[in-house]
Amino acid sequence: MSQILNSGLLKNPDAITGKRVVLSFFLFVFLLAALAEARPSNKWRICFNHRAKSFGVIVFHVVPEGGSPYEVRVEVEEGWSENTVAKAAVLAFRKQLPPDDFKIKRDSGEDMVVKKSRGRPDFDLHLMNSTVANVHIKIKRR
Repeated sequence: MSQILNSGLLKNPDAITGKRVVLSFFLFVFLLAALAEARPSNKWRICFNHRAKSFGVIVFHVVPEGGSPYEVRVEVEEGWSENTVAKAAVLAFRKQLPPDDFKIKRDSGEDMVVKKSRGRPDFDLHLMNSTVANVHIKIKRR
């Protein structure tokens, strides 16, 4: 450290410490916000917007409280509308999740709803990855 101070590269070491404190604070706030979002729910809405400009795969994780995560993969073709993407997602969720644990339905064309079955635990739903160009995906807790 003394070599850096003597070299003139670091004229104010207190400024660096202050920047670290500010950066640490914002990182802490970001982590708290992420934890607040990680609340399981009994129902989630997934909204798809815009036409697919490429072939790709959308990957979701469904994580029941106290259970193992499920991975749901939705294959999308180039040129599909948001409604067609939602329809493919509904079919993929129905095929890849246990039917006794979840109810999946399409809602208003470009939206879908994933709901737990009666007596099943609440769950988290996360978008893990999408290689589909131009399709915007929003997940909303209900």
